[in-house]
Amino acid sequence: MAKDQRFIKGENLVLSGVPVKWAYLFDPDTKYEPKWSVDAYLSEEDATEMKSLGFNIKDSPDGPLIKLTKKCTTKAGKKLAPPKVVGLDPRVPFTQEVGNGSVCNVRVYAVYRTVNGNEILCAYLEGVQVVDHVEYSGSGGGFDNLSE
Repeated sequence: MAKDQRFIKGENLVLSGVPVKWAYLFDPDTKYEPKWSVDAYLSEEDATEMKSLGFNIKDSPDGPLIKLTKKCTTKAGKKLAPPKVVGLDPRVPFTQEVGNGSVCNVRVYAVYRTVNGNEILCAYLEGVQVVDHVEYSGSGGGFDNLSE
């Protein structure tokens, strides 16, 4: 597959109107390496196009998705700013936790990187505009009353 010239030096792009899940936008996911992240669910058409460009699109029961992340620190240990999160008015920060099923416009920085000797097209989380907010309901998953 030939490289897309836009992504050799890196380019910003926006995924518009995508449902999201597992949004760690304010407090990083610390399960492995601390990072902010979100899973963005794509239409079949967008997934096919992004796969053809070389993006790592995963199949899931809820449809094709791309996992977007941003590390909290550089390799040298410098702290990085979290992704910018705004509401419908892009001048106003959005401060509520983003629940599964929220619809967002997601700003991505895409660039070729060499990983384990292979050159791949990476997509990094830059920012999120919440278009249709679903309230975050926590991780209880309905198991809170098991002791009753």
